[in-house]
Amino acid sequence: MEHLSAIGIPSTYACPDCHEALWQLDGTRPCRVRCHTGHAFTERTLQDTLTEIGDQAAWNALLSLQERELLLCDMAQRQRDEGEAPAAQRLESAAKRLGMQASLLRRTLAESPEPVE
Repeated sequence: MEHLSAIGIPSTYACPDCHEALWQLDGTRPCRVRCHTGHAFTERTLQDTLTEIGDQAAWNALLSLQERELLLCDMAQRQRDEGEAPAAQRLESAAKRLGMQASLLRRTLAESPEPVE
């Protein structure tokens, strides 16, 4: 950590690779940051990396919501087939809430702003 304080100042960002603090290096153009582990980024590559990681996490979250909704619907049908209407209704209600969350996330992703060059 001492070697980083000799060449820069702590930034407000965390390394997208190891989640350690990033340090802004002195006198670099374009601005560069690096972590204690050695991962290094320009502002542009940091932006690109964070965008990619965020997009991937958001799409994975959407997929998970959709899969859980489908699973609960299947479970509800099995409960209904077994004559367990109250349990089926609880599962269908939970599936419906997951569907609403997925729709909200899908709309949010569709409206996500593109970074400015």
